[in-house]
Amino acid sequence: MPNSLRRHRRAGLLGGVTVLAASVASLSLAGITPAGASNLPPGNTVVIGSGSQTAYALVTGLDDLYNGSQGCNEIATSSETQSLSFNCPSGASITTADNVAAQDTGENPLNDVALQEPPLGGSNGLKQLEGQVPVLCTPSAASCTSSEPINFATTVRNPTTSDPIGLNFVNFADDALSWFHFTKVAGVATPSSTISNLTIPDLANIWNGTYTKWNQIPGVTGKAKPICVYVTNTGAGVYSVWQTALGLTALNAYVNSLTTLTGCGGVGHYASTHTIEQNEDSQIIANGDEADAIFFFSSARYQQTCKVFCGGTKPPGTTGTKTSPAKLGSINGTALTSANILSGAWPAIVFLSTVYSNGATGSTIPTASQATLNYASEDGFLCDPQTSGGNDIIDPATGVWYRTEIQSLLTDEFFVPLSTTTAGPISEGTVDTPALLNTPYNQAGQTSGVDPQGYCHVATTDGNA
Repeated sequence: MPNSLRRHRRAGLLGGVTVLAASVASLSLAGITPAGASNLPPGNTVVIGSGSQTAYALVTGLDDLYNGSQGCNEIATSSETQSLSFNCPSGASITTADNVAAQDTGENPLNDVALQEPPLGGSNGLKQLEGQVPVLCTPSAASCTSSEPINFATTVRNPTTSDPIGLNFVNFADDALSWFHFTKVAGVATPSSTISNLTIPDLANIWNGTYTKWNQIPGVTGKAKPICVYVTNTGAGVYSVWQTALGLTALNAYVNSLTTLTGCGGVGHYASTHTIEQNEDSQIIANGDEADAIFFFSSARYQQTCKVFCGGTKPPGTTGTKTSPAKLGSINGTALTSANILSGAWPAIVFLSTVYSNGATGSTIPTASQATLNYASEDGFLCDPQTSGGNDIIDPATGVWYRTEIQSLLTDEFFVPLSTTTAGPISEGTVDTPALLNTPYNQAGQTSGVDPQGYCHVATTDGNA
């Protein structure tokens, strides 16, 4: 089902619920029952995710795969009564998180629907999940703190000590951040054109304002041209990843301290024109800064959009067939490769994760529903081995193993799967991605003392309590 149609369906089911409830209540008070009305809830569940802009296109593709995967047959036979509430006439049910007990009814047994809200950024998605308040905000309210209910968040950052207890971060793919610059503008080499590698101390000194001109960087020769530094908003997961990689406590402190910076463009206060959309370069070009700018960028998003043009914006002097002069550099002499990302050699790894509430004692976040677990947990569709009785579970629409289809979606969007289809599932007792998160989560239903296996790593914010 196309994402646009799924979103329309979601608006009908959830967005209008308050008005619908009021209308039904009015009719009930009047002693009138709407034609065809039913008090039965839908037989399936809409599972809503929100968060990462970096992973938005990927996750909507995974949603589509899940939504189209096999489930119970909702079309009644001649001897059954047709449900109009998306119920399974055969009474399909699921009792385990990993679908194994209900494999005969498909990978999505109850035909649940997964969808993504517009991406607000990975850190903002976590705030949505963590800060849900059961209060209706009305237009007349003087002030209101609330969050649109979601079932899971998507983020590219690791858990932190400030995260509340009761969250599971399910890392299902990796990406990386690197520094982004232009090597040519209108065919003329830029001050950074000869730089292919910067160290972490170099990058930290650029973002903290110690180096303000390109020729101040050790080993770099050339004109004393300004370094026009860019950041993205603090609600983006990539902001947190880059800040941590550079060892800074406030990545935007230098940018926010500037009113103007001689040689750097943009109309208005420097911070307002140099705090830009993540994984975009259109504002850099609009400011006229592309010759002197430095930013940070997702490797996957760069490969998706920057082979010719970045962010859909054509740098001056380029044509439709000319390779973009926008480049990602090496860090600490390490090449940006999938192997270096998986080995942990790359210093700014992005751990793409779904995040849900595990219901730990003391948590104030609503516990994830079974439908959420079936899709987004370490036992769910995105992570499980997709086998039953030793046999691969095949997508009946394509004849392809579901695991292969998931891995293909990851690689098609230039993300790095944690394990290839030839290597098989990851044992949580091994180190597939070094120094990742904390003690592996012991999946429910696993044999005691036996490492659970799947295609994800998982960490909790509550010590696996």
